[in-house]
Amino acid sequence: MLYSQLLGAVYKRLARSWGLAPSDDGANTFGASVPDWPEFPDSAEALQYLHSHYKLVILSNVDRLSFRASNTRLKVTFDAIYTAQDIGSYKPSDRNFDYLLKHLQDDFGFGKADILHVAQSLFHDHAPANRAGLASAWIDRRHTARGWGSTMAPPGTPRYDSSLAIVDQRRGCHLPLGVGSPRHERQRVSIPGESARRGGDGLALPLLGRFDDVGADALDA
Repeated sequence: MLYSQLLGAVYKRLARSWGLAPSDDGANTFGASVPDWPEFPDSAEALQYLHSHYKLVILSNVDRLSFRASNTRLKVTFDAIYTAQDIGSYKPSDRNFDYLLKHLQDDFGFGKADILHVAQSLFHDHAPANRAGLASAWIDRRHTARGWGSTMAPPGTPRYDSSLAIVDQRRGCHLPLGVGSPRHERQRVSIPGESARRGGDGLALPLLGRFDDVGADALDA
């Protein structure tokens, strides 16, 4: 099921759970709403800066058509885009990360030791990244809020190698903890989930290049 169709199904399920009569028009409108989901204010400039140091690759939970509008908002040309439509499953399925690893190896020659997975969702991204043996950085846009927002609680306590706490949407975020440490010197690929766009954990970005080349201003908007 395409992401746009899945959103329509979720719309109807929510309406029924709230005692409302779902309409096909409402479901179709909600299903087609992804192009209207805004990016975070810091995303486009940060991605443009990072692209001068790395290749950028998307691992997205949406379909190709839905992501096209998001891509326009983010104002960067990604080096590869792998969507749930291409893979046939949704994160946090291990199948999505198997697909990512295979294509990063086949398309770019990068292996696990070259990858840093960067994402918001501990449930959709960091837990499966742990299982895949990938280093990861957490984009914590909810560091002042309680609970898990629109996502499910992650299984156990997913590990992440560094974190970015968003302190001001107008100024971007803090330096990732651990950048420049010996562990990161060989890493050349990175990945965000909800870190780039509002509305869910639809994006994942691998950054292909030397991770330790980025200085303290890497994600300052």
